[in-house]
Amino acid sequence: MRPAAMLRVTGFLWFNGTVASPIVVTSESAESASSWRTIHVDGPTATLYASFTFFTGSGVKGIRVANTGKHHSHSAAISATNKASVYLRHSFLLELQGAGIAAGNEAEVQLEDSLVQWAQMGIECVQCTFTSRRSVWTHFPSWDAAYADNDNDAMYLSGGKHRVIDSVIAHTKDDGIDSGATGNGGSLVVHNTIVEGCMHEGVALSSDPNGHREVVISHTIVQYCQQGIESGYASKQHTASITSSLIQKCSVGVRYGDNYHWSHCDGKLTLQNTTLAQNEVNVMNYERRYQVPQDPEYFHSEGVLSQRHWKLLQDAARDSALPLAAAPPEAVVMLLMDVRRRELPKTGWEGCKDMFLLPGNNTLIVDEVVDAEAFTEELRVTEDVTVTF
Repeated sequence: MRPAAMLRVTGFLWFNGTVASPIVVTSESAESASSWRTIHVDGPTATLYASFTFFTGSGVKGIRVANTGKHHSHSAAISATNKASVYLRHSFLLELQGAGIAAGNEAEVQLEDSLVQWAQMGIECVQCTFTSRRSVWTHFPSWDAAYADNDNDAMYLSGGKHRVIDSVIAHTKDDGIDSGATGNGGSLVVHNTIVEGCMHEGVALSSDPNGHREVVISHTIVQYCQQGIESGYASKQHTASITSSLIQKCSVGVRYGDNYHWSHCDGKLTLQNTTLAQNEVNVMNYERRYQVPQDPEYFHSEGVLSQRHWKLLQDAARDSALPLAAAPPEAVVMLLMDVRRRELPKTGWEGCKDMFLLPGNNTLIVDEVVDAEAFTEELRVTEDVTVTF
């Protein structure tokens, strides 16, 4: 495509590549000044379908498509607005000056078996429907880029129905998933997914003071992040559950509260059947605005996932590679040894266990394993090893 070129789609556009003959959408020149603008899929009759297609070399500063978010001024490779549809299968968005995808105004975006890598952001989705299945989102903006406070999230999802299933999110200079909401904020389900190597939160949850949003994180590994999962500034209508997951080797495993000093933290976060291990601090309950923990009714563990969240999860995970049981499992939350406990006494703001022992909840048992050997360290190879097949 020519420099700053935009392809506007109001009908049906099909990139029908194959394994043997993939399609490449790129600039006509390798120079950075020759970046093309975007493929803008606009309107309820507009559909982009791509299979075995590479999109690379896009992103022009200052001419982003309106109503698709605002976190980066460079244009996205693919923009979708006004109930348009985008379906990517076995496709690749690579080396982009802006986001991979920017969507808004009730657009629908689906990725399956695809890769988004080396972009300022993976996707920004504002009041739209989004699904990622068996896809990888990594390196935002790149592995070696110096840190800048520039919203280099893999996914920025604000309002709408959002599903991340059987996917991998890794190596971001900000959050893996930044989930927000205004008004009727819809829902987010993350299932059978790995989130790792995020400089800030693996999953950051928030909403405006009146935002309504439901979040379920299930059968997911979150590791090597500053904070694994954070329930930050949110309304009382924001409810989140973490179930059947492993959160390990983060600075903070699960956080209730926000680092913003002005934030309101009124959402509800519960944990079920989840293990937290080898984090610097496994659990933190601390509102910076008031410099105190939030009350236990807002942040606690439960023996079983609520029926409302279970039905939400069942619907999202129906075609997952990891099927669900017939009923939600009943199990305790496991708090294994956190890293700092050997060195520092427990302080009030850490809230490592008290929030899980609520009055009137005597049937709920929290197993706190004090033996560090209960969680096996990684295998360390100290001698020459030959692997044969």
